[in-house]
Amino acid sequence: MAAGIAYVPEDREHEGMLVDHSVQENISLASLRSDRRRLRISSRRERSDTAHAIERFSIRAPGPDALMSSLSGGNQQKVVVARWLQREPRLLLLDEPTQGVDVGARAEIHRAVRDGVEAGLAVLLVSSDMEELALACDRVLVLCGGRIVGEVGAVELTKDRLTELVYLAEEAS
Repeated sequence: MAAGIAYVPEDREHEGMLVDHSVQENISLASLRSDRRRLRISSRRERSDTAHAIERFSIRAPGPDALMSSLSGGNQQKVVVARWLQREPRLLLLDEPTQGVDVGARAEIHRAVRDGVEAGLAVLLVSSDMEELALACDRVLVLCGGRIVGEVGAVELTKDRLTELVYLAEEAS
């Protein structure tokens, strides 16, 4: 975090969020250090940041005090992504960011990440979803056995081309 790197893990329930805590607590987790004033957390700033994140990321929750366990998977994931984008990192690492979320949440997560990229954020996206890679990336590296076996630039970046490269890599190994 100190180096400006943020990470959204594949397993949001066990690694990306505190299920039995509120939306507000989950959003403010990554910013606690910057919110401290005389060893106390600024509750006014925490509530303001949470309200802003709920609006900006279209998080559907009864309110900031709602438990994460009461949210849909897509809204849980939007909270996790919002937490890190609120910090304005230099590099965002996303591991299967839209796995298990509905189409609407998927589009909102991609929009938020794209907005970050337009503001200068670098993103490294890991996904097994060829359509997601084709829609969200400028360049894709195909890996097999820990080695780069293919690269696709923006011009030829399609779901079909990625699928072809993955199958060719699997056949070659």
